[in-house]
Amino acid sequence: MSFASTIVAGPLPQQSPMSTASGSVMGKSGSDLRKFSQIDARTLAERACQFLRDRYPAKTAMYVSADIGVAVGTVRKWLDQGHCPSGPAYDAMIATYGAGFLCAIRPDEAGWWHRVARAERQAALEARAEAIQQQLASMRGAR
Repeated sequence: MSFASTIVAGPLPQQSPMSTASGSVMGKSGSDLRKFSQIDARTLAERACQFLRDRYPAKTAMYVSADIGVAVGTVRKWLDQGHCPSGPAYDAMIATYGAGFLCAIRPDEAGWWHRVARAERQAALEARAEAIQQQLASMRGAR
């Protein structure tokens, strides 16, 4: 099951817990996937499409198609007709757009991606600030 389809499908079915030799219940790897609340496919699609439109206000389908390797016509169906992207398409968007995309489609979830998105925004702002400082230094030196 893909990460994105887990978000759409909701929690995984409960399995009986495994016990250790001492009788205590063992934790299970991957159990954190069960912490996601269910979200309907239409809401997920609307949020994904809004993220894509915000990122590319013009020629959205063309740019998204180039970014994630999905046919332009398929992306247009998502954007124009409200069709829901497939699990692999969501996975491609997560891989391409990162934590910012996850924050857009799951704004109410307090997940690790919010910390990562903040760090990404901070790094981008610091890089812009550094570039501006270099431009200012260059202009001051050209007097």
